[in-house]
Amino acid sequence: MRPIRNNTPPWRPGSSTPGGMAPFWRTMRPSSFREAPMPPPASLLTLKSWRKLLNASVLALVSCSVVTFVTTPLGNLLDLVNIALLYLLNVVVLAVWYGRLAAIIGAIFGSLVFAHIFVPPLFSLAITDPSYLITAVEMLLVALLAGHLTAGLGSKAKEAANREEMLASVYALAADLAGAPDLDAVTRSVSHFLSATAKGSNHAVFLNDESQRLRLIGQRDLPADLSFEEAYLAAETHTLIERREGESGSQYFPLAMKNNCHGVIAVAWRERELELLERQRLQMLASLVTATIERVRYADLARNAMLKAETEQLRSSILSALSHDIRTPLTSVVGLSDALEASQPALAPHQLEMAHELRELAGQISSMVSNLLDMARLRSGQLRLRLEWQPLEEVIGVALEQIRRRNTGHAIKVSIPPDLPLLEFDTTLIERVICNLLENAIKFSPDGDIQLVAQEQRNTVAISVLDEGPGIPSGAEEKIFEPFVQMKQESSTPGVGLGLAICRTILTAHGGEIRASTRREGGARFTFTLPKGNPPEAEEAPNEEGAQT
Repeated sequence: MRPIRNNTPPWRPGSSTPGGMAPFWRTMRPSSFREAPMPPPASLLTLKSWRKLLNASVLALVSCSVVTFVTTPLGNLLDLVNIALLYLLNVVVLAVWYGRLAAIIGAIFGSLVFAHIFVPPLFSLAITDPSYLITAVEMLLVALLAGHLTAGLGSKAKEAANREEMLASVYALAADLAGAPDLDAVTRSVSHFLSATAKGSNHAVFLNDESQRLRLIGQRDLPADLSFEEAYLAAETHTLIERREGESGSQYFPLAMKNNCHGVIAVAWRERELELLERQRLQMLASLVTATIERVRYADLARNAMLKAETEQLRSSILSALSHDIRTPLTSVVGLSDALEASQPALAPHQLEMAHELRELAGQISSMVSNLLDMARLRSGQLRLRLEWQPLEEVIGVALEQIRRRNTGHAIKVSIPPDLPLLEFDTTLIERVICNLLENAIKFSPDGDIQLVAQEQRNTVAISVLDEGPGIPSGAEEKIFEPFVQMKQESSTPGVGLGLAICRTILTAHGGEIRASTRREGGARFTFTLPKGNPPEAEEAPNEEGAQT
């Protein structure tokens, strides 16, 4: 067995990929179909040629014998030209039905029989009359020419019919694939096409799964004359791989487009070689299947994106409606709790504690409802920024004042450079971002200190909130900014997982960004940035002389 591999490294047993190369889904090579045909061994070629020559000779001998048997009794009634035309007709029939080789042998054999039996002197090849010699030679030449032309026309006609049949089958396949809604339908169409057109051959379809590994589709076991290794090599190199063993062999067609390979179609043939039209048919099949898989997968992505957008819109609408309906009774609960605390005569201590706890819980629920309303408003695109140029330290001071009212037992260390530039932002929204980050730090670091650090960078100003809690779970640095996602290490403080999502939405609207990480010394770090922009220059105060005038 000698595999043909188009200038690719050999397969090394025991390696995870052919030739020790990188996984095929990471290769960045253009796809192409390249073949390196290998001629069969000389012994097989000689045996096959002798068999073909023997068949043609037998056909020519039988046909010439039939013509001779028919024309011999009529020799006295027909002249030599008519008899020669009968042998010429025999050559044309051989060319049409059995090909060029049978026609050539029939022409030579018929000319010899004609000269031996019908040209004087009879039953001798020693032609003495020059005119008879010319007739015999002309008959041979005309027979050879007629046989050659007829065989050529027959071959062209057969090739045209085969090509028409090939195009019809490919057109029918294209029609089936155009309506294929998923990869299962594509696989069924391909299997049906190969079963109908590649008769007597084994075939297999490999497609990539979600982890970009080749999987056999539609069959439980791989045929013995096909190989997973060759399929991996074809997928990795994006080239046609051909393997031959005597008169049998296999071909592996990669389903590759640009730098992406979706799978491989493998076909094995036995005791014959694939004709050119069969190879072209398989290459067209691979191209059609590749384009169809691209279409199906992009359609799935578009469908999922649309479904996700509709789901998000429906969820936002429901949350907005529920939040509005819940806010009114919550306001009443908070008011009644305040009234109970201030009622005269004063409540008993345990009753007063219950009223205070009721008010705290109502406040927490009100905060959650506000987050739901804000998130629904932000995600619906109704956010309107009131941008003003102002110092960052002022909004940080307001946020710290709000946090200190609720915070007990936490020291918040603030580090702000005195020369920070003015920034353009919405005061209320950025204050909300800082409060959310500080509340999140208090929630997840009950015993540690919290730091708030501002730092000027090249084009932005970065504000970081650092805590001494458990940090961010590995791999969740981006996921925690999605709505309704909370970290595993939760405290007793309730929440719905919207604070960080609101922060990212607000900062994205300001042209900034936010990221999370785990500190080496322990704890989490949340850093957000705001663009510096071009603040307006401060107006100069009028001097005393200008003021007096």
